[in-house]
Amino acid sequence: MGVKRSDRDKNLAKKSLGSYLHMNRDWWRISQKKLARGLCYSGMIDEIEKGEKGVKWLLAERILRRIQVESGWYECYLNLRDYTEWKSQEEIITALEQNDAERMAVLLKEYAKNDKLEESAWEEGRKESVSKRLQWQFYLTMYGICRKLQDAPREELLEIFSKALQLTIPGYEEEFLCDLVLCAEEINLMLEYAQCLPEVEGIRLCLQIKRYLEDTRMEDITRVLNYPKTILVLGRMLLQQERNEEWKYNEILKVTEPAFELMRKTKRIYYLGELMEVIKEAEKQISILKGEDIRKEGTREITERVWKYFPELSVRMGVPTEQTDAYLYRRQDVYYIGDCIRMRRRQKGITQRKLCEGICNIETLQALENRKGKKRRNTIPAYIQELCERLGLSPEMIHTELITSSLEARRLEREIRGTANKGEFRLNLQQLEKLKTLIDMSEPINQQWVLRTEGLVKYELGEINKEKYEEMVKQAWECTLPLTVLEDLNKQECYLTNSEMECIYYLSRPYYYSKDSTKAGEIMRGVFDLEKRFEEKGRERVHIRTYELYTVYMAGILHEQGEYEQGKQYAEKVIKLCLQMKRVNILNLALYSWIKSNIKIQNKKTELKKARYDWKKDLENCLAFSQFCKNGENEKFFKQILENINEERN
Repeated sequence: MGVKRSDRDKNLAKKSLGSYLHMNRDWWRISQKKLARGLCYSGMIDEIEKGEKGVKWLLAERILRRIQVESGWYECYLNLRDYTEWKSQEEIITALEQNDAERMAVLLKEYAKNDKLEESAWEEGRKESVSKRLQWQFYLTMYGICRKLQDAPREELLEIFSKALQLTIPGYEEEFLCDLVLCAEEINLMLEYAQCLPEVEGIRLCLQIKRYLEDTRMEDITRVLNYPKTILVLGRMLLQQERNEEWKYNEILKVTEPAFELMRKTKRIYYLGELMEVIKEAEKQISILKGEDIRKEGTREITERVWKYFPELSVRMGVPTEQTDAYLYRRQDVYYIGDCIRMRRRQKGITQRKLCEGICNIETLQALENRKGKKRRNTIPAYIQELCERLGLSPEMIHTELITSSLEARRLEREIRGTANKGEFRLNLQQLEKLKTLIDMSEPINQQWVLRTEGLVKYELGEINKEKYEEMVKQAWECTLPLTVLEDLNKQECYLTNSEMECIYYLSRPYYYSKDSTKAGEIMRGVFDLEKRFEEKGRERVHIRTYELYTVYMAGILHEQGEYEQGKQYAEKVIKLCLQMKRVNILNLALYSWIKSNIKIQNKKTELKKARYDWKKDLENCLAFSQFCKNGENEKFFKQILENINEERN
């Protein structure tokens, strides 16, 4: 069945990755030539931006990362071949996270065999397509890290990392970093390479990377992926120098300060423990040379309080304290597109024949839904985009909660979330009005985001009552799905976007905060079931944005219902994941939920069975986490609790 869709394709192209790429590249003032360097010919970037050329997943990911789009900002729909590639990489990354070199070695051997990446073919691999070169680079990077865990000699590691670098940064040894556009993975690869160089050369390269990260225009959430490790590697190299001079140790203290401040702003603690060990050694040497202790205050004091508590909390929760680079390579919210289409079609009660009418033949749709599509096909064709749009899904491969190529709109979206978290709802209304002028409000997905956000803001300001608020959120839900789906979420296999899950969360909030936890739990049941399925499949790490929020919410609901053991278990899950992923933005709330349930459990025990539990110390650390994350509302909350406890004791 042939369908003419030239005009249709042009319309879809306006919403495509190419348009998004162009806006981001223009914002960061990156030329097509610079962006393409080492990856592809610059004309290819132009063709992608104009919607004239499809882009394969590995290249799309690399381009997005080079223009500083963090993977946690979007959901990614992949065809079968790309989804299989992602799953293979995820298994290797999980083994790295567990510091399991033996498992990594086995998986890397399978990966190389499946993708025909034999060592003898490396020279030929350099001449392969960009996707094949990116596969090669991932393999060599992981192989080098694996061999490093196995204590391979420096010369061997130097060769491995050098080969990996040449695949996308040819001539890296002669290049000035300021002339390059690099993604976080490429910078990390350079850091691994630097650690294999002679001392002086390694320090010189680390200083170049440090300057690159400081001088290049980028958002803090992107900078933090590499900056703490860069300072760590530099600090360790300076400590290893034989010269015992005070300036060197003062330099270590100086360069670590902005790393800590960056972690506080982004609520991440990448390599915090390792950095603190370097600082401790530098302070020790200064104390010996000067004969007096270093005074600690401000950021340094707050950071040390958090650092001292982490090993203790990690041991209690059974979480390894060692840091790995797994966080750099994980991709969030990745799905096989055929699964999403199948689940979505069933949710909306549409037959296969009805869905594909005027788009493709039924056999094509059946093959897609049953994972029988051609693995060779790397691009998502136009008919899949049209199927998605008909089902209320984003037609883009990269799906964000707003359909817009405007970088200003996407930045404003994040600002609105931050303003709401601070309770500045009057400002939220002004921001929302501005956002409406930047996006296409005829798009159902855009309508959904604005409606539910506006409803919450007006409800918090007292401008509408609970009934009107619920009406607005349900109206937002119906932008992409009928209300009948909301009522039957727990009865069938389903796929919900993050935006739709947030609609359900918004519906339940008034009940939770008015202490009707039973009603809140009933509304959220479908979302909780979805998160449980993610957990059962071991996907919570690649779905952490919603998993950590809704699991903490579940812990709170269970506590309110008197299910303290279960509430504690749910809170513990989030604490463990936050510690493993080095994310602290929600750790204080998870720990507080755990404390509340644990106190209730302890109070129920007889005196003989009661374990000694210093819950005040945990509360003090909830306050420390809030201060570290510069969360004024939470800081005020925990200070008040501690003041009340002290007054009661006095």
